Amino acid sequence: MISTDELDDILERSEVASVLRSAGIPSCNLSEILRYVLLENKNSISMTHFLDVVWDLRNNNHATMRDIINFRRLLAAEFDHLQARINGLARVLSVPVESNQTSAFAR
Repeated sequence: MISTDELDDILERSEVASVLRSAGIPSCNLSEILRYVLLENKNSISMTHFLDVVWDLRNNNHATMRDIINFRRLLAAEFDHLQARINGLARVLSVPVESNQTSAFAR
């Protein structure tokens, strides 16, 4: 299993960056994408799952329906997190906020 700390160690290695480049996998935002995958999987993933995710990020891959669904889930989670932060700030500032119980993506 790979944890968040191990992910950082793996991605900091120059030989890993070289292999990723030669396989056509962009290193930009790779850490953020993999962190999201780790969060979805309770902060650890198997080496096989890790390699599958990295392999799917090759430049010559086209977006699949699964990619679009995962992106939609990511956006919904981010918007829900943002709404919770806004609600928290509103409570601190004693400002009423109109809250919609469901995410815009759930409709």
